[in-house]
This record gives sequence, C-alpha cells and structure tokens, in this order.
Amino acid sequence: MLNFAIQTAREAGQVLADKFGRALQVSNKGDIDLVTEADLAAERLIIERIRSYYPRHRVLSEEAGAGRRYDLVLVDPPYRMFSDVQTGLATYLPSILAEQGLAVVETHAKEEPELPLAVRTSRRYGSARLTLFEHE
Repeated sequence: MLNFAIQTAREAGQVLADKFGRALQVSNKGDIDLVTEADLAAERLIIERIRSYYPRHRVLSEEAGAGRRYDLVLVDPPYRMFSDVQTGLATYLPSILAEQGLAVVETHAKEEPELPLAVRTSRRYGSARLTLFEHE
C-alpha cells in the first residue's frame, strides 16, 4: 500500500506541476480559503486511483469531505507546517478513521509526525517523509 501511496502522490504532483504557471480558475471555500482547478484535478486523480485499486475503501478529501468513517486518509499539509495542523489532526483523525483504518501523512523529511495512532512505518524519500498510521 505504501508504494501505491507514493506512486499516487507522484502522479498528483505531476498534475499540479503541469498546471504551474498557467492561469487557473480559483474558487472560494471560505472567507479566505481558496481552491484552484489544479487542486481539484489532483484530488480527482487521487480519489480515482484509490477507488480503482481499492473499490471498497471510502475516501475523505479536503475538497469533498462527507463526515463518515474512512478506511484511508491521506494528509499532505504544506511542508514544514505539520506542527500547525498536528493538534487538529490528533483530535480529528481518530474520530474519522474506521477501525483498522490507515492514515498516510506526508511531511518534510526532518519532521516526524506524532498522532494518537499506531505507527506502522515511517520512511524518508528525498526531502519528504511518509508515515503510515493505523487506528487500532
């Protein structure tokens, strides 16, 4: 599953890179929270890949959350900003992960995320770290 997550993240990154520097449609999610067509395209790719490989998994995403319990949650805050969202994630993730559900957290390689979930593995890939947590 870790290789699947890495490959999916790379493909979504390519979607974003392809749109970099181009004029994009921008929408408001809230008063100051913006979402671009690039964000939506990358999210769509990730969700489609997950559903094609794991059709029984439910997916929670930033742009299309639904308030249920999920088998897999991908967390990708801006690099070196994990500490800014760590407290919220520590409160929120256990309540949305299904029993035995997995959370894949991407951070800067020097950041080691801590959450109230069991760590299955944590690996560095260049300047990134992927940590796999499980809700027991």
